[in-house]
Amino acid sequence: MTAWVDQCEDELARIALDVHASSDSVGGDDILPSVIGRFRAVARSASNVARSINLFADRLEAVHSSGGRATFGFRTALNQFTRALPQHVVWWPNGIPEGQRVGIASLRIGRHPEDLECWFDGLRTACSAIDPEREVLLIVSGTSVAMYAGRCAKLFGIRVLDIDTSKCSRRYPVVRWLSNILSRAEVAIPDNEHKAHVSPSLIARETGVDVPPAGSSLPLADRLLFDTSERLVVLQVRSGGAIDQLVARRLADPGHPPGSLYLALSNGLVPPDRVDAWMDQGAVGWIVAPQMRCSVQSQPPEFTGDVAIDGVNSAKRSWRTLPGATIDVPDPGDWSYLTHCTRRCDGAWPGQAQQDYVDDLLLQRPGTQRSCCDTLARIVEQGRLIATSDGIRGGYPVVSFTATTLAELKRMRIFRAHRGRWDFEPYGICVRSVWLQKQGARPVFYGDDALWDDLTDGDRPFFQNWGKGAAGRLDGGELAVDWTVEQEWRHEGDVLLGSVPSDSAFLFVPTEQEASRLSRISAWPVVVWPGATESS
Repeated sequence: MTAWVDQCEDELARIALDVHASSDSVGGDDILPSVIGRFRAVARSASNVARSINLFADRLEAVHSSGGRATFGFRTALNQFTRALPQHVVWWPNGIPEGQRVGIASLRIGRHPEDLECWFDGLRTACSAIDPEREVLLIVSGTSVAMYAGRCAKLFGIRVLDIDTSKCSRRYPVVRWLSNILSRAEVAIPDNEHKAHVSPSLIARETGVDVPPAGSSLPLADRLLFDTSERLVVLQVRSGGAIDQLVARRLADPGHPPGSLYLALSNGLVPPDRVDAWMDQGAVGWIVAPQMRCSVQSQPPEFTGDVAIDGVNSAKRSWRTLPGATIDVPDPGDWSYLTHCTRRCDGAWPGQAQQDYVDDLLLQRPGTQRSCCDTLARIVEQGRLIATSDGIRGGYPVVSFTATTLAELKRMRIFRAHRGRWDFEPYGICVRSVWLQKQGARPVFYGDDALWDDLTDGDRPFFQNWGKGAAGRLDGGELAVDWTVEQEWRHEGDVLLGSVPSDSAFLFVPTEQEASRLSRISAWPVVVWPGATESS
């Protein structure tokens, strides 16, 4: 840290104390003119660093003349300082937007947002109710709603104030932080978007000046959202969680007028006991009704015949007439298949852009669901098994199969807690091993590091560590993991299924309903796996 940064940091801390101690000061006032003047005064009394300080002040002055602003905290509805940020500077590169700030708060929505239709109904309702002329949507990085609300604003044409809190917890000088921001290449900000960057805590090393801390263990991003929203919509709460505590704190705070906090009323959102208590304290309940959305198909469209998959027209293949029948499991004693199991997809489909996935959720478009059966239906519709490098040494993209029968596969199902999922789900496709071998599928090489070192580049995509417990390698007291029992095969790259004959593959699912759904789109028969239990 250079001397000029030390001196400017100390002066900035003094300004913070002066502002907070003054009865004439209003939270969120622009401090940049005062900062520039005080920095130039420091430069006049410190000749050894005067040039550096004056150059920094010149940069601040140039930004201020083009609309940039700086504040301590944010102005609330009653012109008070926000409690969340007494020791942080807020930098506004394109000015402070006019209008009432509307925030949307919720607990974390978990790994499967596609299951939360009511939650997204509430988010769409809240965003569509924002007046683009008189209100601005407040988005705070690090909160659970930020990504979805930001995209919703773009889709609905809502003005946005986007607050960046990514550097709040860092421990380095605010002056250095601000200098770094000013050094970045300018990026054009749309007219309906405003940015605000929240600094690290002030450090005043030389004088010992210390601005009082916020004094809360709750997440700063959530505190900031609650403190700075003039109207706040609460979508979902868990008893005892951070949002629960922050709602109670806000309702007890005279700095926020009654009727400024709204509670979503729908199944699974805000608990009824909380609704009753909080409405008695001034909160407002609003009913979340299902909104107009794209029609969600309960089943994929029926296969009609002339469809090209990977350049092969189905009318020229030996596929049977659809809809197809459900068949029995082939005899394990005459098993000639390799099996690929599908599982629920967490997040975007392979190859799908994240923004497209978020739009699926926000607009509830067809194909939003990501269950094991949805994954299998997608494979059938696309005519492709997509390769992945997850868990593959060397990062080679492959498609994995097992040579075990379905009966053996059922006995091998193990829940892997560290991955939060089962090894094998009762959904998938079985393809004749002869056909897959012609496409380049091979059994893996089970072994250790020594075998890996000996393999050629062409063979390494087919390497699999045999695991502790295989071939008598279990050490005393260690959990046995024997990957050799999976009898794994791999295909390097995607497997194109467009030319698989109807008698060379079949699908399997655990229920008759799912079998009926898939038989309407599949060129291959469908097996109901007897005794299999859905675990997704």
